[in-house]
Amino acid sequence: MTHKKFVIIDAYNLIYRMFYAVPEMHTDDWVPVNAVYGVIKMLKSLHDEWWIDYLVIAADGPGKNFRAVHYEAYKWTRERMPDDLRVQIDMIFELIHLLQIPVLIEEWYEADDIIGSLVSGKFSQSEQNLDFIIISSDKDLCQFVGDRVMVYDAMKRIHIRKEWVYDKFWVPPEQIVDYLAICGDTSDNIPWIPGFWPKKAQSLLGTYGSLDNIYLHIEEITGKTRDTLIEFRDQAFLSQFLAKIYTQLDWESSLLENAVFPGESFWNQEIIERLQELKFNSLLPSDYQTSYKEISLLPIENVQTLESFQSFLGSIEAAPQGELFIDISSGNQSIQKVSIGYDGKIYTFHQAFWWDLFQAILSSKHLITWYDIKKDIFLMKQYLLLPQLSVPGNQNSLF
Repeated sequence: MTHKKFVIIDAYNLIYRMFYAVPEMHTDDWVPVNAVYGVIKMLKSLHDEWWIDYLVIAADGPGKNFRAVHYEAYKWTRERMPDDLRVQIDMIFELIHLLQIPVLIEEWYEADDIIGSLVSGKFSQSEQNLDFIIISSDKDLCQFVGDRVMVYDAMKRIHIRKEWVYDKFWVPPEQIVDYLAICGDTSDNIPWIPGFWPKKAQSLLGTYGSLDNIYLHIEEITGKTRDTLIEFRDQAFLSQFLAKIYTQLDWESSLLENAVFPGESFWNQEIIERLQELKFNSLLPSDYQTSYKEISLLPIENVQTLESFQSFLGSIEAAPQGELFIDISSGNQSIQKVSIGYDGKIYTFHQAFWWDLFQAILSSKHLITWYDIKKDIFLMKQYLLLPQLSVPGNQNSLF
C-alpha cells in the first residue's frame, strides 16, 4: 500500500522562528510583517516543493493549559511575546484560513498535545497508511520519532529520525520524557534533579530503562546519587508529568477530508488579493506577479555613536517635510528596541540615545506614523521619568 504524507505544523514554533529569522519588513502604514511573510513563504515552499497528502496546523489553546494549572511556574521563564510579533498573529492566522488549512486548537492543551494525539491515535492506525512529518524544532516532540514519525526542523533543514535523537541525547526517543524529567528543560521551566547532568541521566536510563524503574531499583544505587534521587523523587515525577505529551485528544474522522492538501486551489482568489494588498509579490504565482514594487527589506543602520546620532538628528531637521515611522518594541514591561523609518532606511538606536531621541520625537513637527501610538507614547513618557544613562564619552544631554 502506498504511504501518504500527513504534515503537522507546530504553529507558534514556526511563527517565532520566522519572526527572528526574517529581517524587518513593514507595510506602508508601518505595521511589521516579517513573521507573516516568513510563514506564508514556508507554506508556499511546502506547496511548491513537497508532495503532501494532508496538512494541518496545531496551535496552543487559549489561556492556561493543564500543565500551568498543575504547576504554576510552568514556562514562567519565557519572555512576553514581542509587540512587533503580537500585532502579526491575527494576520498570520487570517492568511492560513484563506489558504484553507485546518488549524487545530483545544482549550487546556498545547500544540504538542494535539500533535502527539494525531501521531499516536486513530489516524496513526488508519487504513490510510500515514507517514507523519512534524514541522517543529521542539525537542519534546522527539519522544514520538519512529518508523512512521519524523520531525523536520525547517530552519536548519534537518530531518530528525531515531538515529539523530540518539546521537543528540544518547537515549532513544522512548526515553526522552524521562531524560527531561531528570535533566529538566529550561525552555519550559521544568525542574531538574540538582547535579544530574545529561551523562548522569544517560547512565541511569541506560541501566534501568525508565524513571519508574530507577526508583523500583533505588536500593541498588549507592552514595550521593541514591540520596539525591530519594530527596527529589516527587520533583522528578512532577517533571516527568510536565514533559510527557498528552496523546488522548480525539477528532472526527472527517478531519482527513478537511486536511487534504490543496493543489491548484491553494492559490484561491482571496489569498491572491490579500497577498497583493501586502505587496508580497514574490509569493504569488507567476501569472499574478505584476510590475509594482514589492514590499522591501529596507537597509538597517545601527546608530551606536554620538556622531551618528547627531548626524541623524541633523538629517531630519534639514528635511522638515519628511515622514517618520516610529516602532518601539517592548517586553517584560520595558523597552527592548527603538526603530525609526525615514528616507528609505530603518534606523535603530543604542539605549544611550533613547532619552534624547524621545524628547526630540515628542517635540517634533514631523508627520509621524505609529501602528500603536497609545502604547509607544506611554513607553516614551515612562522612560523620560527615569534617570538618564551615564555613558562614557557621552554628555548627559545632547540638547
